[in-house]
Amino acid sequence: MAPLLLAHSLAGIKAVGAVVRVELVTGHLLESHLGAIGSDWFSGVAPSGTGGAHVVRHRAIESLRIGAGSVPEVMAEPIAPPHLSAMLTHLGSRRTPLVVYTTRHHRRGRITTVGRDWFELSADRGSALIVPLDAVLWLHVAGDEPVDNIAH
Repeated sequence: MAPLLLAHSLAGIKAVGAVVRVELVTGHLLESHLGAIGSDWFSGVAPSGTGGAHVVRHRAIESLRIGAGSVPEVMAEPIAPPHLSAMLTHLGSRRTPLVVYTTRHHRRGRITTVGRDWFELSADRGSALIVPLDAVLWLHVAGDEPVDNIAH
C-alpha cells in the first residue's frame, strides 16, 4: 500500500468532523472545521463562528493537532482534488474580501482575475497586484460562510 498523503489525512479528519488546530509557518494559529480539500491545500471555517474562513496551502502548515487519538485513516484517493486556482476563481466570482499571506507580506483585496499559476488582487484603493500562486501560503476570507462549494 502506498503511503498516505496529507490530503488523505485531512479527508479522514473531515469525515469524523474533528476540529483541527493548524500551526502555520507565519506564526498564526487557526482552529478549523475542514471544508474543501485540494491536492495541496484545504479550506475551513473557525468553529466559533468568529474567526472567518480560510484557505491554507500545505506548505504553510507547521503542524496539525486534532486532540486525543490519532489521525483517522482514509484509504481511498480523494476524487479529483481541485487545483487552488479553482478555489480562487470561486472566491473571485463571489467578490469576497480577503487577506493573502505570503512569506513576507499580507495584502487585502478581492480577486478579480485568475490564471493557471497566478491571480490578480484588487485593493480597495483601486490598485491591482499580480500574485503568483507559488507565493501564496494562506488566505483569510472575510465572514463565516464556508468556502467549500467550488467547481472542480
